Amino acid sequence: MNTNKKFNNSESDDATLDSDFIFLLSELRKRVAASTFKLRPRIDDAFLSKFLRARDGNLDKALKSLRNYYTNVWNNLDFLTGVTSAEFETALNSKFVYYLKHRSNGQRVCLVSIRMWKPTEVPLLQIQHIALFAAEFVAMETLTQRNGASIIFDCKGFSFTHIRHLNTTELHRVIHFILSGVPIKVGEIHFINTLRIMWPLLKICMRMLKEKIRRRVKIHYSLENLHNYIDPSILPKFLGGELEETEAIDQELVDTFVKKNIKYDDLWKFRRLSTTIFQDD
Repeated sequence: MNTNKKFNNSESDDATLDSDFIFLLSELRKRVAASTFKLRPRIDDAFLSKFLRARDGNLDKALKSLRNYYTNVWNNLDFLTGVTSAEFETALNSKFVYYLKHRSNGQRVCLVSIRMWKPTEVPLLQIQHIALFAAEFVAMETLTQRNGASIIFDCKGFSFTHIRHLNTTELHRVIHFILSGVPIKVGEIHFINTLRIMWPLLKICMRMLKEKIRRRVKIHYSLENLHNYIDPSILPKFLGGELEETEAIDQELVDTFVKKNIKYDDLWKFRRLSTTIFQDD
């Protein structure tokens, strides 16, 4: 029997499991149980579904992704558990990371606003946590599991103060974790409003990426060029789009972080919460 058969990876956000998907979940659970992990992996449907959908139902790739996930967790336990609730909430409220309300070709669009990072108030470690948590958070959405996410880095406001607080070792760690550890398909990565002082840093970041990811990186020297990839009808006006900021930014999603009182004090507390984060109180 071909256990890598495809399942219906539709554009719907319906999380209902059909018979093919249930079969694949069962097969993946068996493979996980027969494998050795440094940490005991979760095997509930909500967790395993993320890896299956992100890998289009391919069991071999889903298991490999799951291994990468827990290997990254094991190798970065100090990093993942090093921020208190108060520090995490400060980073969250910095408005460093936004999501657009509307999707682009089915993908979530994440907006990273460099000017909102004030290094003297919010250390790099906290920014790394909020970036990782933001990726983990949307990876719980069924449609995002199926279609992935694209990222826009708005580099307006980048300064020498940012450069002084950047650590290439830490930068490499968080880039590697998000791109190879979080169960999410990475779409295009856009850079806008880049300044000359950023170019050496961008070169360093590019060397950290795998070739297939490097091909998805787009550095735009005008907003019009960005619009060739992301329709301005879903973008805020400050990105040359047609929407007011309140119409374009998914503030409700950000508010969910706070409403659910999500904390990163304890890595395993977060793992337990991740199965119930979108359920009603």
